[in-house]
This record gives sequence, C-alpha cells and structure tokens, in this order.
Amino acid sequence: EPGSIVEGSTYCTSSQAAAEAEEAPWELTDLFTKSCGSNWLKDNGFSLRGNIVQSYTWNTAGPTDRFNGPVTWTDRSNEYQLNQIYTTFERTTDTEDKFFDIGGRVDLMYGTNARFVQAFGLDEEWITDRSFYGLVMPQMYGEIATGSIKTKVGRMASPVGYFGVNTADNFFSSLPYTYQYGEPFTHTGIHSTWSGDNVTLS
Repeated sequence: EPGSIVEGSTYCTSSQAAAEAEEAPWELTDLFTKSCGSNWLKDNGFSLRGNIVQSYTWNTAGPTDRFNGPVTWTDRSNEYQLNQIYTTFERTTDTEDKFFDIGGRVDLMYGTNARFVQAFGLDEEWITDRSFYGLVMPQMYGEIATGSIKTKVGRMASPVGYFGVNTADNFFSSLPYTYQYGEPFTHTGIHSTWSGDNVTLS
C-alpha cells in the first residue's frame, strides 16, 4: 500500500503513525518511538521527561560579590544562571486492572540549584569543582503497589508544603523564605499512601 510502513510483521500507514504521535504532548520518551508508533518504554509504563530552567536576577544595589542573599535558588545578582537541567525517568504503578505492581523513579538535576538540594552522604561529592554548578539526584526510589496502598522506599521529594525541587512544577522560579529555610526539600526512608474514594492517608 502506498505510504505504508513495515515494522517487523506489523503494517501501518504513515497517516496512522502521525495520528498516534499527536495523541499526547511530546516528551523525551518519544525519542524511542519507532516509525509505526510503537514504543517499548511507553508500552510498559515508563516515562522519560525533562526541562530546563534559566534566570537572570537584576539587583539595583550591584553587590561586588554578586551575592543576592538571603535569596537562595536565584542567589546570583546581575548574572546569568542555568538553574537546572532536570530529567526524570519513572514508572508509575497502576493497580486499576491488577492487584500488584512495581515501579520507581530516578531524578537527576544539574545546575546552580544543585547546591541547595544535595544530600550529605549521598551526592555532595558529585560537586567537586567548588563552582556554583553541580549534579544531584533529588529522587531515587522504588515503589510497590498492592490494591489501594502504595509504598515508596528511597529518597523522594517532600510532600510538605506547596513548592518543590523541580522549578517547572512551581508557580515562580523564585521561592519564598518559608520554603527555602523552613521546609524540607527531600526525605529518605519509607513512605506509604492509602487512597480511598474520597480520602487519602499518607
């Protein structure tokens, strides 16, 4: 058939492949999509995505050391900052059609924000050049789901407060002092969640 694409023993038209590609917003997982629209990662519940956050903070006082304190995440004044290149590789658990499932998540973040997220004893040694830039792993956990109960084991983003480590999930790139100095960014341990029809216990 004209315009058809052969992939293994599967036949599809180029128009069908294009229609499947337009069903959802593009993400890094789509880099592994084959010509016929099949994607092993997506088909098995995996997702690879990311974002880039940049900033330039203008301080009229013009401090000679370019320190914009007590602000943290945008702490360099009159200077460009690559705040974060954030990537996430995740498999979310789903027990709607089955009772048991296994998943997990790994996040990597590079940029000037890394200095404020590093965990001592885990990834502080990744920042070895003593510059403003570094690499950290804000989340790395495995998840087990049985029915309505999901349990995470590892390092995970804190459920406390409104803001999070990934700036793309926040309303502003700048953060309030309550989050910068008064709330945990991440937790390491075990976190279980039970979800009912109208209530969730964590």
